[in-house]
Amino acid sequence: MVCAAVAVCLYSIMMASVYRTMEGGVKLPRPKEKIHGNLLLVKGGRGDQKWLTAKLTDGKLDRLPELIKARVSVISDHGMVIHGTEVLVRGGSKSNVRECPQCWWVFVWTQQAIDFYDGDDPLENIVEMAALQKRSAGP
Repeated sequence: MVCAAVAVCLYSIMMASVYRTMEGGVKLPRPKEKIHGNLLLVKGGRGDQKWLTAKLTDGKLDRLPELIKARVSVISDHGMVIHGTEVLVRGGSKSNVRECPQCWWVFVWTQQAIDFYDGDDPLENIVEMAALQKRSAGP
């Protein structure tokens, strides 16, 4: 990883499935289909400015547009929620850039998760378990 003109460059890599919950800055009724890859949380900065960038790669290429000004808002047993700004470039032109709010629900594939979910969609499983817990709790 090259960090030119950046004072701080730290990152961590996690195998993950990312569910995007927004499209063009608008919340979706249901998260988009999961995309697998290596999640990188890159801490950078210049002078007094510090930021976090979230990326999903396959090791060489980005699988999703990166999230700039990213912040991890929730960490759970299953993963995390990352909010940030998605930069969308249309037609390869710098003049045609659009920044939109984006939120990723990230499922981190730990060994325990791999053993437990064994190929199942973790989001479907978690939603079903939450619904069962809600019903058993009663009104």
